[in-house]
Amino acid sequence: MKTQTSVIKNNYFIICIIAITFMVFLPVINNQFINLDDNKFIYENDLIKSFSWEQISRIFKTHLFSPWYKPLVYLSWSIEYKFFQDNPAIYHLNNLFLHIINSIFVFYIILIILKTQFAKSNINNWTAFFIALLFAIHPMKVESVAWAMERKDVLFSFFFLSSLFCYFRYYFHKKVIFLIIGSLLFGLGLLSKSMIITLPIVLFIIDYLLERKLNYKLFVEKIPYLIVLLCGLFLYGTFFDFDTSLQGFTGKIIQDNIGSEMIPINNVPVLDRLVVSSYRVIVMLGHLIYPSELSIVYPLSEYPNFIKGSPIKMYFSFILLISILLFSIFSHSFTRIILASILFFICTIIPVLGMAGSSTSNVSDRYTYISSIAIFLLFGIILRKLSLKFHNFKVPIVAFSVGILLIFSVITFNRCRVFNNSISLWNDVVKKYPTSIVAYNNRGSAKVNLGNYQSAIIDFNKLISMESHNPSNYNNRGVAYLKIFKYHLALADFQQSIKLDSKYLKAHFNKGLVYEKLRDYELALSSFDMVNTLQPSFFKSFKIKGNIYLFKLNNYTSAIAEYDEALLINPTHFEIINNRGVAKHKIGDFKGALIDYEKAILLSPKNAIVYFNIAMINIELGKKDNVCEYLYQSLKLGYNNAEKEIKKHCQ
Repeated sequence: MKTQTSVIKNNYFIICIIAITFMVFLPVINNQFINLDDNKFIYENDLIKSFSWEQISRIFKTHLFSPWYKPLVYLSWSIEYKFFQDNPAIYHLNNLFLHIINSIFVFYIILIILKTQFAKSNINNWTAFFIALLFAIHPMKVESVAWAMERKDVLFSFFFLSSLFCYFRYYFHKKVIFLIIGSLLFGLGLLSKSMIITLPIVLFIIDYLLERKLNYKLFVEKIPYLIVLLCGLFLYGTFFDFDTSLQGFTGKIIQDNIGSEMIPINNVPVLDRLVVSSYRVIVMLGHLIYPSELSIVYPLSEYPNFIKGSPIKMYFSFILLISILLFSIFSHSFTRIILASILFFICTIIPVLGMAGSSTSNVSDRYTYISSIAIFLLFGIILRKLSLKFHNFKVPIVAFSVGILLIFSVITFNRCRVFNNSISLWNDVVKKYPTSIVAYNNRGSAKVNLGNYQSAIIDFNKLISMESHNPSNYNNRGVAYLKIFKYHLALADFQQSIKLDSKYLKAHFNKGLVYEKLRDYELALSSFDMVNTLQPSFFKSFKIKGNIYLFKLNNYTSAIAEYDEALLINPTHFEIINNRGVAKHKIGDFKGALIDYEKAILLSPKNAIVYFNIAMINIELGKKDNVCEYLYQSLKLGYNNAEKEIKKHCQ
């Protein structure tokens, strides 16, 4: 009877977690995509815009043998795009859905831990409920939920927590099936984000917490997980290029905005790296306890930096972290939960404690998504003990707990609205960190996308005044000038960008666009050739060169050659296939043109011009049976030129 009552009570807790979390994060449903990787990975990513076996194969090959291998994330976006296109509400809603499920898993896992550490009582359920709500509505979770691109956080965490839950089930029921299911879930997590690689170590931390004896049996139990881990490390390329793989796991290298080029970070002595990482750990702990001035980026200029000679705060943080570790070790004599929690926190956050990139620090809210559970557990246990020890203060303690949840809920609700669009997001960063280079850059780019070019130029001018040596700043201002037809100012900025970095891909590409606008096609083609020399896989330059040869120079053979190169990189691009068909049509290769048009119509079945082109080719080939059908369909879809041909061939 007690068990049934407990289940009913837990169900009420779950309903409350779902309802409260949904209400607190409700603003995300109205949020748009933001111009910090959402464009690169979602709404401008051709990889997810076709859902077929061929495309799924491409997804599972993308970033193979690198630490950035996450095919399940791309696959989830691809499914969403198939049914909902680029409607941001769906992507955000699914992030929220995964976060709610993760919060439920946290409730059950914490409840299990509390039951193993303390006598059975109703307060265990309430404590687990409080901790799960802390996890669910904490302001530092906004980044992982309200940022569509961070699907990888909530997805890998789902597999992490569900696998951990299976391990607890194995511990209590001793059924090997739970180990197998848990290791398979771990494998799916490895296909979502490499940060999950620490899970096998976490299992040993759980063994320590459960006071299991360290013997060969504990290692035998982990064999399925270790086998899966080895497979994951193989997919991450660890056995092929250990140094690059290790750098990818620890953040020692960052991905350049241009493409897949990797930029090495300055070598830093091991001790200095430990001190810097300690500082980041303390900062993130501080944000978990007091979530003030949260930001999607934390500029390096706002943080102490060894290279710039301000290490005092870092050394203090290093000493503080060592003190915390020593205290947790000494606490082993009277409780295991403190040491286990601290080890869990550090273990799960280690993969992101590498040195930072060129413009932001590696202090990010999303890094604490899983590791924060340990801190919330300790906080919940402290309140639990206080309420049991000081009965007279039980009401104030409960009121304090509710007050914290209410305050966090309000902060989280408002922070979700900060992520509403790119402008609101970067306004928030500029307000908190006026020296943030990334904020001015991305806000300027967002203004360009909205057509607010003059205001964007103001942001880029500010950016250049702060960082005049960065080629991307001139390139971005040049794009704004290009949009308002100030071609010579744009050209000057692109040339300055190239002067600062002769291999800056975007500047060469944009310079080609300027020359195309100025009708200097020879220099335009030369610029695009340089782009493909620097990055042979940059298909857009092949596409534009093909268009220049086809529509401007009437050089159809060269156009076909450029389109062929583009299609080797992106074989399902509708416009390129159609244009290659036009070029073949021009040189009299009617059969080749028809093949391309038929491919194009499969990719874009509502394109009026392709139906018209197919009709014209069939006339050339003497196949007049379906000509009128194609012409009528073209006219129906809005291509008025088809009407003239209908009168000529169908009446």
